[in-house]
Amino acid sequence: MIDSRLRLTVLHKDDLTFADYTEQAADFGRDNFSTTLNASDDYLYVGFYKPINNVYCELATANTTVNTLTFEYYDGSTWVLLTTARDLTKGLTRSGYITWDKPTDWDDTVINSITKFWVRARPSVTHSATSIAGINLAFADDYDLQGEFPDVLTSGFIPAGEVSHIKTHGAVRNDIIQSLRNSGYLKTTATGYATITPWDLLDIYELKQAAINLALSKIFFNYSDEDKDIWAVKSRVYDLRYKELMKLVTPSLDTDDDGTADASERRVSRVSRMVR
Repeated sequence: MIDSRLRLTVLHKDDLTFADYTEQAADFGRDNFSTTLNASDDYLYVGFYKPINNVYCELATANTTVNTLTFEYYDGSTWVLLTTARDLTKGLTRSGYITWDKPTDWDDTVINSITKFWVRARPSVTHSATSIAGINLAFADDYDLQGEFPDVLTSGFIPAGEVSHIKTHGAVRNDIIQSLRNSGYLKTTATGYATITPWDLLDIYELKQAAINLALSKIFFNYSDEDKDIWAVKSRVYDLRYKELMKLVTPSLDTDDDGTADASERRVSRVSRMVR
């Protein structure tokens, strides 16, 4: 279950009426919520207490209407087009990432009596009925897994009753964050030191390869029948790769919890030079 302090706030505005889907959107697969975005007057709002730069949207029933989502943020006085947004859901017609660069003039504002840093989306064409299983964060998705193991979505590898590995991706996210915590990564808040969360990562792509390998390790482990079969062996191989990758990673973290990438928080590349 997602810590209530780490949930995104998710609202659907239909004309002047707001529906709050924060609880249903918090965790992939626990609950779904149905929503139909109208092109004339609807917005889907996603907010957090500090600026973030991506979310993952898992769909239970995809929108079937071809459309383009327009994304906006609040700059302190008005809503401004978020020109850097990249919508891999293609207008909520499939599950995927929605990413953007954090605007330097992004400001928090009050929506439905809730103060957050908001991104809002509006469709170019009215959607068909859509069911969303979760809006949260994943470090890798099924498309990433296919690059390493193309058959990962074939019958047998997908758990019974599921259509994707999204719950595994959620478990991988949690395992990686716990590993970083165990390694001593912390952030500072107004009340002192605090443990890091997935939203403190300034660049999730730094952990993508580790996430892919851990996800495949979990999938193959669950697919194996005995300790020495081929899937158990594959599971151990990918787990070893994951652990080696985690030894090498130095993630860029929002250590002061303000949502911006200060110079001291960016990962420093290490270059080795051979002296002859």
